[in-house]
Amino acid sequence: MKLEIYFDYLCEFCEIGWRYWRELLPAYPQITPVWRPCEAHPRASEPRYGRHSDLAIQGLLFLQGQGGDAAKYNDLIFSAAWRKGENIEDLALLSRYGARCGAEEAAFCEAVRSGRYQAALEEANRRAWDILGLPAVPSYLAENGRRVDASLGIGVSKTQLKQFLEALSRADGD
Repeated sequence: MKLEIYFDYLCEFCEIGWRYWRELLPAYPQITPVWRPCEAHPRASEPRYGRHSDLAIQGLLFLQGQGGDAAKYNDLIFSAAWRKGENIEDLALLSRYGARCGAEEAAFCEAVRSGRYQAALEEANRRAWDILGLPAVPSYLAENGRRVDASLGIGVSKTQLKQFLEALSRADGD
């Protein structure tokens, strides 16, 4: 069963959710993650917000299109943003991380610098906030229509995520 995971690299609850996900995932091999990055605070509409994740997200979109290792990239970017205190708006840093995940460094850099994935990012934001009406990230949407959403300022607890994955597993076995 496919499970869409909506997240932003600069959302602390998404980083916590990422750690929960990585811990719980091995118990649910029948669930395939589909990474759906979106901006909690889009640069286009909130340019003065502070840090932005748009370049890191475009890097993930490039990697996904190239068959790169999205899970490894997510690990690297969450770690950079939350544990190492690195600037994920630094294109050289992102390009090095992209290269560690299977991309050619110069191609990664050019794809992000050129804005090739800007329209895809805008569509991802529109889908998350306007079409699906997510209240916050992280949010999880299964292909069977079941979903669990974060509460603004709270996130999704490990217990909630585990119960959701258990329910999906039972539904998938029916």
